Amino acid sequence: MRWNQVPITLESVSFTDQNTAVLSNLSIEFKPASVTVLLGGSGSGKSTLLKTAAGLIPITSGSVRYGENSVYGLNQKDYARMQQHTGFMFQDSALWANKNIQENLSLPLQIADSKARTADVESKVRDALERFSMVPYMNSRPSGLSAGRERSYPFSGQSLRNRIFCFWMNPPPLSTGKAY
Repeated sequence: MRWNQVPITLESVSFTDQNTAVLSNLSIEFKPASVTVLLGGSGSGKSTLLKTAAGLIPITSGSVRYGENSVYGLNQKDYARMQQHTGFMFQDSALWANKNIQENLSLPLQIADSKARTADVESKVRDALERFSMVPYMNSRPSGLSAGRERSYPFSGQSLRNRIFCFWMNPPPLSTGKAY
């Protein structure tokens, strides 16, 4: 299977949490290198749908497939291979508060390849930060970033790892009710 060229497909997926139907008979296909936007109010199941598509939470019924394979039926090796082509960006950016942006981006690369040369990791991180005009902030800690810059950080991280699928959970800012 060409892991980087297959869709993630949810067919008739339902998810129930504590007797509450969060997803009900939902079907959707996420195609590689495409953008799909999910809109809905708070508590409508957007985050649950993304976690289900990524194989992070079990479904009550239906199927979630990566290509022709059930995500929940993959052996450990194939699941790890699928994860190499998927990424997850969390709504709070999931940054380590005690590390600067460069260190936050370097950490997953160092974990994935413990033999990677420091200079190579730093070069990759700098390239990723350049794509999103974040180089001036690479030595800043998360608390030193504006909310907008903090929201840009996950894109740098995912571009760094060349993910085919990227699940991004990021709510819009709270509305003041005013039209702009």
